[in-house]
Amino acid sequence: MSDALWASCSKRNIDANLIYNLDSKFELQPNIGKVHRIEKDLIVGPNGGKIGLVFQDIAVSYFNSDMTCKVVSEEIGISEEEYKNMAEKLAEEFEQTSTECVHVRFWAQKQLMD
Repeated sequence: MSDALWASCSKRNIDANLIYNLDSKFELQPNIGKVHRIEKDLIVGPNGGKIGLVFQDIAVSYFNSDMTCKVVSEEIGISEEEYKNMAEKLAEEFEQTSTECVHVRFWAQKQLMD
């Protein structure tokens, strides 16, 4: 499902890799000072502890949304009903695997302009 989502983003000219250089884009702004960044690899689901369960809830909610259902089902060529059946099994898959994701946090301080 994730591969189909990334393919759909690419077709719609959405830069799915923007997160990897977002800090440098922020730093180009004259009123933003140093941009700080923290990256953490996380395991989604119960194998990732409490934070893994939180990310599982976010992922399941996202993949069950109407917009994602429509976009991804079209991308992989199945009906929305078939997609919903796949999405329902996502939590079960997270229990059996150690699916990883990267969480990126940015912060900066706005500089006062003279």
